[in-house]
Amino acid sequence: MTSLFLLNNPLSLTSFIQLPASVASFGLTLRDSKYLGDYDMNKLIGLAKSGLGEDDGGYRAEFVRLMKTAQELSLQKPAAKAE
Repeated sequence: MTSLFLLNNPLSLTSFIQLPASVASFGLTLRDSKYLGDYDMNKLIGLAKSGLGEDDGGYRAEFVRLMKTAQELSLQKPAAKAE
């Protein structure tokens, strides 16, 4: 069913693959992978936003919020260890 939709609507392929690509790339970011290339969190968030499409349950938008939260946390200085 999905493949038939994509064949009949080739322009939707881009948005169809953008969100899964951002999910995979976010995982690479969390692992600090060398395979991520020049993508940073801002580019990945933009990629995820461009692939939101229909989001009946709000899960896609929630993923974008998760990415933004991870980005904010990565910019914070680590807390000092309590002794």
